[in-house]
Amino acid sequence: MNSSRKFLICKGSSGMGNRILAACGAIIYSEISNRQLVIDWRDNTYCHDDINSFPLFFNCPKTSSVESIPDTKSVYPEIWIDNLDQSFGGLRKDLKISDQSMSVELSRTNYESEILVFCAYTHKINQMRQLFHGKFDYLAKMDDRTIIKQVLNSHLTLKPEIVQSIEDFKSSHFGMNTLGVHVRYTDMKIPLDKLITDTKKINKKNKFNSIFLSTDSQEVVEKFQQEFSNIITTPKWFPPSGERMHQNWDKCPDRVQNGIEALMDMYLLASCNDLIFSSQSSFGLVASILSKASKQHLHDVNSSSFIEKVKAKIRGIAK
Repeated sequence: MNSSRKFLICKGSSGMGNRILAACGAIIYSEISNRQLVIDWRDNTYCHDDINSFPLFFNCPKTSSVESIPDTKSVYPEIWIDNLDQSFGGLRKDLKISDQSMSVELSRTNYESEILVFCAYTHKINQMRQLFHGKFDYLAKMDDRTIIKQVLNSHLTLKPEIVQSIEDFKSSHFGMNTLGVHVRYTDMKIPLDKLITDTKKINKKNKFNSIFLSTDSQEVVEKFQQEFSNIITTPKWFPPSGERMHQNWDKCPDRVQNGIEALMDMYLLASCNDLIFSSQSSFGLVASILSKASKQHLHDVNSSSFIEKVKAKIRGIAK
């Protein structure tokens, strides 16, 4: 079969961070397997009327349109035969099947099917590592973060109007020295008091002009505003209290704008001089990967080194 007629379809799922990581993995695998890539975000999380929202947010020369997907039954996994217009979450719910049974494994390339479907919440680079040889052996020398950063910088470019909105916000609100803080709080609650304490310590040490806060919770915004006088946030829609932002699209007044707001926050976090984030959140993780700040200015609240530093300070205070 002509390789130019072989496709990899990457289905969107969950929030913006998950989608971006999965898209990065799909870009790498499509190059290795010599398949045309379609990034399919028609699941209505960030769009209306089953429109593919991916090209509304990104320019990606490596991708083809959903309209280019051929009408064929040569599809793997076979569960997607005659179902390629459906979303990952929708089909999984209808058929009551596991995530694993819905996605191709990226550990090999010798699939005969014309279309492969990739569904994941992250990049799955670990599955591909055994393929990093020949012209792709340079990838074997890189860790996951470095690979993702290279793909983001080389292949995923925000639409110019989103870039302009980000630059306008920075010029109007960012100081010379800005601390970024990401707090995912609706479905992955972290000890908020502890995070506020850590933010105070880092803020005091560096004397930041402003603190840019990105969160999915209005409650978090209010608590930070009570503690800090220099908090800045982007205007955005929040879901009802305690509910996930990216799983309440039926309540969101403008889903495309919600996606733009997410990307603005992500790239603004990446523009900060220092960044406090949790690597357990894909959103915070992508922001940290996009950041040009050096390692010592990236404060992962889930890293053992960060936790040990906090414990050491507590022990010192106790003495």
